[in-house]
Amino acid sequence: GRLSEELYRPVVTISTSGEVSKGSARSIPEFDIVAAFHKNRGLFERYGGHPRAAGFTILTENLPHLNRELLLLADQELDLSTLKPEIQIDCETSLDLLSENFEFVQLLSPFGEQNPAPVFLTRDVRVVDVRGVGQANAHLKMKVLDGDKIWDAIAFRQGGRDIAPGDLVDIVYTADINNWGGVSKLQMNVQDIRIV
Repeated sequence: GRLSEELYRPVVTISTSGEVSKGSARSIPEFDIVAAFHKNRGLFERYGGHPRAAGFTILTENLPHLNRELLLLADQELDLSTLKPEIQIDCETSLDLLSENFEFVQLLSPFGEQNPAPVFLTRDVRVVDVRGVGQANAHLKMKVLDGDKIWDAIAFRQGGRDIAPGDLVDIVYTADINNWGGVSKLQMNVQDIRIV
């Protein structure tokens, strides 16, 4: 999944063990991986999943044929020169208004592939604090000021972003409750950041 997100391409990983191999696939909205498997159903012992994630069992001797067919389908269906990730924003809001209505938003859960968490946009928030966290500082932990309140935010796998305290930014995020040390606080899970 991380490879697919990072590269913005369909990704298939395979574990080979003698005559039989098992694989896992993650895809992007532009390429239905289960439909691609279905077009090559005769190659599999079994397969299943949904358009963005699937798994399969295949005879190892069929792997070269599967590789050729998937590359051919991807070449036919995808224009690699124009592929870029897009984020569908559901609502523009202030952090204060979102906080006031967060219980209502939670009525839409549980969130998952068929019911993704709502994505919000808040413009012109001030970065108060930012630091790298995780292994090799792979993530950004931030505090942002919106109105007169400071809010927590985390940007997973965005540790390389050049964001500094004092920056005015637009943030695109999902929201959830972070329970840490017995304290529950609203936290933004940042999908993207733009310096204004």
